[in-house]
Amino acid sequence: MEIEFKAWLIKNLCEPAYFAREETDWNMMFGAVIWYIWKQGNTKVFGSDLDDTSSVIERSRWLRDWSVKALALDNRMGITRGGAQVGLTVWAMPEQGWVKVNVDGARRKGDGVIACGGVVRDDDGGWRGGFSRLIGIGSVIEAELWAIYDGLNFAWDLGFRRVMVESDSQNAIRLVSDGKKRPRGLSILPYIVAICDRDWEVAFGFVCREGNKAADILTKRGIMGVIEGEVFIIPQGNLCLC
Repeated sequence: MEIEFKAWLIKNLCEPAYFAREETDWNMMFGAVIWYIWKQGNTKVFGSDLDDTSSVIERSRWLRDWSVKALALDNRMGITRGGAQVGLTVWAMPEQGWVKVNVDGARRKGDGVIACGGVVRDDDGGWRGGFSRLIGIGSVIEAELWAIYDGLNFAWDLGFRRVMVESDSQNAIRLVSDGKKRPRGLSILPYIVAICDRDWEVAFGFVCREGNKAADILTKRGIMGVIEGEVFIIPQGNLCLC
């Protein structure tokens, strides 16, 4: 059987039963594999740091599983999305009684300095606090994990005990969601596991970069390296609108 490349892509994405032996979630798995292959190719071409050593298939399965969970949650909450929209592009309020901690990490190319930042909001979207911090020398994934660790600590210190942490790093969320995995060189992971084991409820989720703007702004403030860390009880500028 011969088929054009574009038609082959469309068939796999829109008609999963056409090629797949098992139809269940094949279109999501196929799309994730294609995306990760493209991303890995760009990483090699542009000389970026690889922040994950797992295989394309492993990462694709993880992304597929999270996509299935997100769609199931949408169905329970009565949310519908247009066919062209993939993922949340705006910040969404947490469930009642919870707070949401949006975090981000960044690495400066020239010297490898990393920083993180984050924002805590309640179930009405109200600002409960923000932070930014210069960490030191490290990798991109270390910056993202430090952001999660600092965000958890910040929420705990503010007295919250039902916390949803969101990051735009799929790799970081996957690592903290899998408590058994301990990649070498990521010494912060056991500390994240330890803080999660405290007497409280913690959940993790992925958010598109467009829905993580406030955390991104605070991270950029931290990467400037003027001071080691800042806490913002009152939102700076238009951060409360991001």
